[in-house]
Amino acid sequence: MRNRRMQVLMIALCLLLIGGPLSLLAGGGSASAQVLRVAVVKSLEGTVSVLKSGGTKSFKAFKNMSLNEGDQIATGKDSSVKLELASEDADKDSVTIGASSQVTFTKLKDKSGAKTKMSIWAGSLWLKVKSVSNANDQFEVETPTSIMGVRGTQFMVGVDPLTGLTRIFLASGVVQASTDSNRLNPDEKEIDQTLFIYPSQEIVEARDGNSADNLLTSISTIDIEALVRQISPEIIRQLIADAASIKQENDDFIAAQKKKMESGSTNENDPALGGLNLNDLAKLESVKRNLENLVGLIAQKAIEQNKISITEMEKIIQKVNQDAGKIILDLSKVAPLELDEKQKQQEKEKAALIKKQQELAAAKQKEQDKLNAQKEKLAAAMRALEELNKKKLEEQQKKAEADFLAGLSDEEKKRYEADKKSLQSGEAAQPGTTSPSTGGGDGTVQPSQTGLAFDDPAFAGGTATAGGSSLPLDLAVKLGGFNGSRKIYGYQIEVEYTKSVSSFNSIKFNDANQMLAYRGGNGIFKVEPEGLSVSGADSVDDVRVVAGTGTKSTVIYSVTKFSGSAVQINGNTTVAKLPFLVNRPAGQNGAVTVPVTFHIKSITAVDEQGRTIVTSTGQDLNLNVAFNPLT
Repeated sequence: MRNRRMQVLMIALCLLLIGGPLSLLAGGGSASAQVLRVAVVKSLEGTVSVLKSGGTKSFKAFKNMSLNEGDQIATGKDSSVKLELASEDADKDSVTIGASSQVTFTKLKDKSGAKTKMSIWAGSLWLKVKSVSNANDQFEVETPTSIMGVRGTQFMVGVDPLTGLTRIFLASGVVQASTDSNRLNPDEKEIDQTLFIYPSQEIVEARDGNSADNLLTSISTIDIEALVRQISPEIIRQLIADAASIKQENDDFIAAQKKKMESGSTNENDPALGGLNLNDLAKLESVKRNLENLVGLIAQKAIEQNKISITEMEKIIQKVNQDAGKIILDLSKVAPLELDEKQKQQEKEKAALIKKQQELAAAKQKEQDKLNAQKEKLAAAMRALEELNKKKLEEQQKKAEADFLAGLSDEEKKRYEADKKSLQSGEAAQPGTTSPSTGGGDGTVQPSQTGLAFDDPAFAGGTATAGGSSLPLDLAVKLGGFNGSRKIYGYQIEVEYTKSVSSFNSIKFNDANQMLAYRGGNGIFKVEPEGLSVSGADSVDDVRVVAGTGTKSTVIYSVTKFSGSAVQINGNTTVAKLPFLVNRPAGQNGAVTVPVTFHIKSITAVDEQGRTIVTSTGQDLNLNVAFNPLT
């Protein structure tokens, strides 16, 4: 069913589940054998909510709150939360989640080791993972596009739910990005499903607009301006605060690569050689300078974009240098990143990929805006029909009251009026007793043709013969004379019948193999019934059977367009069919004649603005069905 499907009538049931997170107050202590503790809230700002695993109601997070496997955490606008990850060296593992983010936690443990996984579906986070020392332990971050395997790493993940872009920036360490999708480069050529990302690099990924099975991927040097624009101030603060550990990890990386080059033990299959273009010591020195300038450049850009004030940034840097006992950051000595020709080309390819995704997102949003407008038009038309039904009910109640009063004596009328006033004063507003509106002059001009007819011409004479226990028949809804200023956008018909001898055939009306023959709209209203996908559909419908308290029942069928303009209907045109069954009376096995009447209580048509064009009652359809004896 298309996303544009909108139910004509909906009843919403809201359940408020009341329960308190009393069992979650303890931040310390060991977890149970069944549930593993994954993280503890260390600090938070703004709106941060948690949905416990298996729960249905989220609640506000609080400091020292434990997060267990399966829990979800969400941050609001201008909000953030810092978590300490559960490990033997917990002070070394942390995650900072930025604004408008949604993250789920999983931790599984077996004999070989522990597997910790975080899944981010929207927003951004900064990860500092230093404790994965056991070769069997795993730490993964899942995004909508890939799974990132981590071992001793500090990096940022950002997911834009509007464009579908996933962005991973690596400050230090190594990340392995894996996917089951067909991974393509920006030129749409197939590349490895598993890629490695190194310090100062970023990977940008997005689903191919032409095929959801394809994953467009770009690996390039970090675009610092775009990075700072995307992430929240709290993540920037944490990144700058981690400058010393980032530097140490990068110094170790450069030293290890230099030792390999100088000793001649470099493995030509080492992904780092290709990933960072480490062809010689000169290139290694260039990469070293980039890594030394990386955090400082991010700090500068954060000040330029007013993400963090100069005064606050100076305080953060001062603390970093004091804690390290040496100068880690000095913004006066920061130099731009050095890019070779290959890296410059990668930047261009990345920019093209991002631009393409932004254009696709803009087109998608435009289509969604159009759809929302169509839905609102549909809702307005249905509100108009509902208001009309309300007015008709009030009129029927008034007529019933008048008929009732006509049979009373003067004394009984006085007593009735007194009782009525007493009830109205005691129950200030009784439902369904408001005065009907005049409708603002919509008009009740009779079109040339509205009504019902037997779809089978054999029944036109008013008689039919049947064997068995029932006779199926179809009633054709006929409309005509809707043109010029009276073009039609939707209609509703109410058909009343005697429920003891006739019934609406809901099974046939809703059967997937037959429903379009009844509800398809005859090319005028291109109805897409619930459960079907109809090419070029522009209308939806709704059917209700109202069982009366007496001998009668009513079927109410409504159709309204959700796109396009009002339509012109000339002549006596069938726009829908309503299937019924005429039933043999219970216990009557011999020959018996059953008279049935289908009474049109109303046919209402509305224009594109939801205004009533016409309300008509139409003529009754009568049929005498002669049932042959059962054998």
